[in-house]
Amino acid sequence: MLSDLVFVGTVGTGLFAQVYRYRRTSDAVHRQQTKWVVFGMAAGLGGLLSLGLLLTYVPTLEQDLLIWWVARTALPSFLLLIPLSIGVAMLRSRLWDINLIINRTLVYAPLTASLAGLYAGSITFFQRAFLAATGETSDAALVLTVVVLAAAFTPIKNVLQVSVDKRFREPVDPLASLKGFQGQVRAVGSLIDIDQVLSRLLDEATGALEASSAGIYLIRGGETSLVKSSPGWMADHSAQVVPLRSRGHAIGALHLGASSTGEPYPDELVNCLQQTADGVARLADVIQGFS
Repeated sequence: MLSDLVFVGTVGTGLFAQVYRYRRTSDAVHRQQTKWVVFGMAAGLGGLLSLGLLLTYVPTLEQDLLIWWVARTALPSFLLLIPLSIGVAMLRSRLWDINLIINRTLVYAPLTASLAGLYAGSITFFQRAFLAATGETSDAALVLTVVVLAAAFTPIKNVLQVSVDKRFREPVDPLASLKGFQGQVRAVGSLIDIDQVLSRLLDEATGALEASSAGIYLIRGGETSLVKSSPGWMADHSAQVVPLRSRGHAIGALHLGASSTGEPYPDELVNCLQQTADGVARLADVIQGFS
């Protein structure tokens, strides 16, 4: 009975920790990790519990050799889903910061040993103290021991953390910051290539609205000219015009041909496309201003 309570308590604590982490501290990547772990735990424990209840309430099933063999194979297989889901969470969401794992191991393993030794010494000391003073042991010794452990936990942890960081932390790569900035510059550079941005706008607009064709026109030097178009685009086929607006004035327009479905374009999609086009227009306006 006690082992069952410990098992349920352990599982319940783990589930509570995952829910708390998901709702309070996780970002998008961490939430994906949590989903995988919770899914594996729910599937594994749910299958284990369901099969256990079935065998308990229908004991005649175990009299069939085939059913008995399948059940005995399925029981550990359900538990295997838990480590498998954790492995998927690690691989798919890049949860493999081994330096952090080693750091935590080097801190918490000695911390656990220190607290265990402190507990054994404290409980022995206080029990003997009460025995000498009153002639019998007292539960107060356990309370005082817990107080000592609570008071000692943070100082011991901080000392161990400083020691581990000092001796085992990898040296800082002097080029890491520069390389990181280099990657950021390349990423931004690909975004501010106005030709690529306009091509992406054209592709996204035709794909999202299922337009038969489309063309982008920009106003340069007081003249409007076609700068990007999809195959088969003709100016007189324009069925929807989405202005490219920046700082209160139009710098061009996105023209869409008729919808391939034959239906009018939904207002919701057109409004969303207008907001996207205005963002592209502001970017194009800034780039042209610096060029």
